[in-house]
Parts: sequence; structure tokens; C-alpha cells
Amino acid sequence: MTGGRAVLAAVAVALLAACGPTQVQQEFQKPTCQPSGVLGLMAQAVPTSRFLPCIAQFPAGWSFEANDIESSRASFWMNSDRAGFKALEVTLTRTCRPTGEPLPSDTVGTRLFAADGKGKRYVGARYYLFQGGCIVYRFDFPRAQAPFLVTDMTNAVGVFPRAALLEAARKLGLKV
Repeated sequence: MTGGRAVLAAVAVALLAACGPTQVQQEFQKPTCQPSGVLGLMAQAVPTSRFLPCIAQFPAGWSFEANDIESSRASFWMNSDRAGFKALEVTLTRTCRPTGEPLPSDTVGTRLFAADGKGKRYVGARYYLFQGGCIVYRFDFPRAQAPFLVTDMTNAVGVFPRAALLEAARKLGLKV
């Protein structure tokens, strides 16, 4: 291999190595609706919460962006090819003060409140209140596509029961 090719190969390997761990790390950070370390961290962050927010599915054009888990709070963001970067933020806390109107909840064991703004974009929040916690969806969608994006959002985000996470940990032999 000539010197130029060797340098080119070394640069290519370095660039691929730099990209790889980020993708692998991001995969482990996704709070999907199955027992995982990320859901375990959320459960530790908000130890009173009966439910943990999770990604149930990825509607077409949606992707996971990042999460932020700290004491008393856990958040994650999703991107949409139609609504933009961080179009949806989902946050779990112990308590919250909902705004908006009460609606029939689509999640058993929760109370739902919806607050939607007016303007060029459809910006709002959904508050799911339940024993020991509150999950808030904050969104910012183009108004013309809002009905489709709200459906996507509702299908994308689910809840994982803390009890199921504890049972999975016990089956692995962990003391909980």
C-alpha cells in the first residue's frame, strides 16, 4: 500500500470510529417500551412514579434525538421530518400543574389535560397525571399537519408500568 493510500485508510478508519460509538450510545439511550437501563434510570430519577414514559413505536419520519435524566426529572426528545428538530419533548416529574382542559384519557390510570396554543404553529402540551407522577408532552407542529402529527405523537409515546420493570429486574436476579 502506498503512503497516500495508507494515510487515506487511516483517516477513513478514524472517521468511522468517531461515528460508530455515537450511534451505539444513542441506541442504548432510547427509552423504548421494554425493560432497559434507561427506564431503570428514569425509575430512579422519579421513584414515586407508577408509570415511565417510553417510545412505543416510531411513526414514519420520526426519530429519537436524546434524553436527559437527573434527580426528580427525566426527559427525552423526538424529531420529525415534517415538524422539525425536537418537535416533541416528553418529561416525567413527580408533580406538575396542568393547564388546559380535562379530556378523556387514552391511558388507563391517568387523567389527561390538554393545552393548545393558537398561531401559525400548533404548539401545546398534554399532561398525564397519575399516582406518584406526571408525564408532559410538549410539542411544536406546523398547523396544517397538526392532526396527523398529533396522531403520530400519540402512537409514538407510551407508558411502561414500574411494576413490570421491577418484575423484569427480579427475573434477572437483581434485588429491588
